[in-house]
Amino acid sequence: MQEHEIEAVELSALRIDELAPLIEALPSLDLHQFTYVSIHAPSRFPPHLEPWLTAQLGELAANGYPVVVHPDAILQPDFWRPLGNKLLIENMDKRKPI
Repeated sequence: MQEHEIEAVELSALRIDELAPLIEALPSLDLHQFTYVSIHAPSRFPPHLEPWLTAQLGELAANGYPVVVHPDAILQPDFWRPLGNKLLIENMDKRKPI
């Protein structure tokens, strides 16, 4: 992507086990060319991991990263509320039930 004049990038952790490596790698990623960097939250996870997941994503949001999430991945809205305006709900196509 560095060869192109791309200004926005979404870093994806669509699977729960991809989030920790992404967080660990963030400080070493060269993202200087991008004016907009968002993080895509896991699309599925066990319900008991939602507090941990939202705490991790909350740290990213506190550091300025918008967090994209599928609406059907939000099990307990109160866990997501602290992300505030950094929480972005992705629009879904007709393949999703909601």
